[in-house]
Amino acid sequence: MWGAEYVGSDIAKAKEVSVICDVANLTKQFGTGKFDVVLCMDTMEHVADWRTAATQLKLMLAEGGDLIVAAPSKGFPFHGWPSDYWRYSEADMKEIFGDLKVVETFYMAADAECGIHCMRKAGEFSPKDLSGIALYSIRNGHRSREVPRGARAAVSTLFQKGYCKFRQFFDYQVWKIGAFMAGGRGRGKEGAIRVSTEEGPGPQGASSGEVKP
Repeated sequence: MWGAEYVGSDIAKAKEVSVICDVANLTKQFGTGKFDVVLCMDTMEHVADWRTAATQLKLMLAEGGDLIVAAPSKGFPFHGWPSDYWRYSEADMKEIFGDLKVVETFYMAADAECGIHCMRKAGEFSPKDLSGIALYSIRNGHRSREVPRGARAAVSTLFQKGYCKFRQFFDYQVWKIGAFMAGGRGRGKEGAIRVSTEEGPGPQGASSGEVKP
């Protein structure tokens, strides 16, 4: 595989995790422009400061590198592993990662429960200002620019566990694809990094509505 290396980063010890690191500190841990492939699976909905997380993922990529992000959208139930804040529509992802080239977006199911967004870092790169973007909040049921406070919906423990087992299998398959892509490039970089929180689900759908604080 041309010397490719896989690095798994998480907030706690788990299978395939080699480095414990908060997503906000990825470039401090690894530096910038180090990875040919970055996989971010089931993470963005759990990060209160999603702007910093998105920027860190972009900075991790080498020129020509691929970023693959799996994120849920409006309609997917609350799942607190460890917390749950946001939902991302396809339009949201294109705006957030507008400073990258969107290669493809596809979904796990016909009802668009989970979007897999594939982007590429091409040409000169300057991180986009994300301060004006509002996302759908699972906690208050409308779009917000900051983490809202208030009640959140509940989801059955049985459903959570069943979905998690499926996502563990699915994530592993995506990881294998990423590792293959990193190895096939053969540019001598560190290869692929997978960023995740604890195991958790995620759907996709249109996130629209009024922006509120």
